[in-house]
Amino acid sequence: MIHGIRRGRIPPHAKTYELLRPDVRAAAKRKARLNPNKDYTEDPNCLRCHTTGYGQKGGFVPGETIINRWEPNMEQVGCEMCHTVRGGNQVRVVMKQRGGKFSRKKIEQWGARYDYENVCCRCHLHRKSPHKVSVDSKYRFNYKERSEHIHDYEKYYDDFNKPQTSLLSH
Repeated sequence: MIHGIRRGRIPPHAKTYELLRPDVRAAAKRKARLNPNKDYTEDPNCLRCHTTGYGQKGGFVPGETIINRWEPNMEQVGCEMCHTVRGGNQVRVVMKQRGGKFSRKKIEQWGARYDYENVCCRCHLHRKSPHKVSVDSKYRFNYKERSEHIHDYEKYYDDFNKPQTSLLSH
């Protein structure tokens, strides 16, 4: 289960860690002058954008992150990567403890963020990313266009997390 989703649908960012494994998207890696046979799953330059909260409290730790059915897998880009200041799962813990009862002001005090364009661009347009428009036009990133396709709530959310998302939209 990913992100508390039980219906078998996987959000687009939920596969980012897998892209770091050897032989996954080998042609794209070669095009970006990366070794397609190399395992990048412990490379700090990659983990910052391909996992949730790498190097932050509550975030992904290579080989140590505990994965269970009630918390999101940090081995991907999860909700916390975009919706919390540090990218760890601390806000999710607070949200669960409060049963979805909180105000936007309070959740901001706990570390929620709303500067989504900056959040997306810090990975998609990172100056050190090997995946640039000069490598392939598919890496062109326009926040406004892409943001329209990120949250298909009916497709990716269920009763477990819908109360949390509806409160954050206020």
